[in-house]
This record gives sequence, C-alpha cells and structure tokens, in this order.
Amino acid sequence: MQTPIMITPELISAKCPVRPSFGHKGTFGRALICAGTPGMGGAAYMAAASALRSGVGLVYVLTEPDLLSPMMTLCPQAIGLAYMAPTRAVVPMVKTNSAVVNSSYINWFSDQLPEKNACLIGPGIPPTSEKLGIMIRLAAKNSRHMVLDAGALTYLANDPDAMNEVSLRVSRGLAPAVLTPHRGEFARLIPGFSEKKMNLASAFAEEKGSHWSLRATRPTYLLLTESGIVIVQTIPEWPRADPEMYWPVF
Repeated sequence: MQTPIMITPELISAKCPVRPSFGHKGTFGRALICAGTPGMGGAAYMAAASALRSGVGLVYVLTEPDLLSPMMTLCPQAIGLAYMAPTRAVVPMVKTNSAVVNSSYINWFSDQLPEKNACLIGPGIPPTSEKLGIMIRLAAKNSRHMVLDAGALTYLANDPDAMNEVSLRVSRGLAPAVLTPHRGEFARLIPGFSEKKMNLASAFAEEKGSHWSLRATRPTYLLLTESGIVIVQTIPEWPRADPEMYWPVF
C-alpha cells in the first residue's frame, strides 16, 4: 500500500473541471439514479439532490411508479423515470409470479446507460430485490461510470458472480466502479475486515478493479483506488454520511 494522500482544497481544485461561462444543463453531464422503494423513497430524493448540488446538469431518477409523484414534488429539477418500456407503459422488470425477466425492460434499461455519464444504483433498494441484480449486471457492462451504494453493496456480498461483473469493467474499457460501504457493509464484503487491516482493504480494491469510499473512524473517509492509492479525507464537522455525493472524480 502506498503512502496515503491527504485531500486538501488545492487537490480538489486541481481535480474539478472549469465550467464554461456559456455552458448549460446539457454541458454538465447526465446522471442516472436507480433508487427508492415504497417506504424508502427519501433515498432517491437525497441522491438526486446530492447529484444536483455537485453540479450534474441533468439528473434522471429511475424509481417505482408510486414514488414518482412525491419525488418530483420534492425535487422538480430532476427528470423522473419509472420502470417502463419504450412505449411508456409501466412494465415490471420481473414478470409476476415468475423468474422470467422482461426482455423489453432489459432493452430499455440498457439503452439508458450509454447516454448517461454516470449511474448510481442501490439507495433505498433492499438487497433482496430482483431488480438489483439485473441493474447491476447491465450497468457493469454498459455504464460509463458506475456508483454502487446501500442495498447494492449487500447484494454484491451475496453474489460473487455480480461482483465479478463489476470487477471486469476496466478490462472492458470502462471506468472502475465506485463503491461506498460503511464499515458494516465492508465487513460483509471482506469477512474479518477491521480498520487495523487497511492493507487488506486496499488490496481488495486493487483485486476488484474498483474505487472504494470507506467511512472509517470519525471524522475520516478513506478513498481506496483500484491502483492501490489511499486517499484520506477529513471532515471536521462530520455531516450525515451521504455516499451518493461521491460522484466519480478519478
């Protein structure tokens, strides 16, 4: 493991692109957020609001049809999408009482990914959701940048094949995925992990070809990159941890 790099205002300034004076919403990128289920719709709103605050030009929120109305009321700047086919008729991803996946949905969702600069999957979605595995696998192969959080992380801990698909992104010419576990989620992904074994965590990020934002001991975040670099971020006031605000900057 290399010597950790401390995040400073100067480092952040060097990474942030200059926004052109005559830019518009189409200039500043498109993000697709796959989040929220009944009872956890707030996760979709918080993720969308974080993306907008970070400067994303167009934020698309893919969520359950019943959540679209409250989502758009809370965050009218976002663009709401439900799980639907190109005809705009609502189509379930998995057919009722069947393990058969709707091919129309797969085609529709796959078409959404290449035109977006980044895709976030997981906030407010239970790890047992049938949708989660389908979206993770499709995004791993088609999304230019990919962020996985919350239910998506627990899903990966229980599905090595899906984790392998995420790990293969670099070999496919795509950017490494960004995963945002807290310590409990990291321990599920790496059994036996503790903060005293940070070398293990860094090696795991390299092995899986992905970036990791690990919420460690307050007030510290550890950003573990797929190349083995450890970046340390200190947040003195320690606001609520919103992993959705970690849009790809590497």
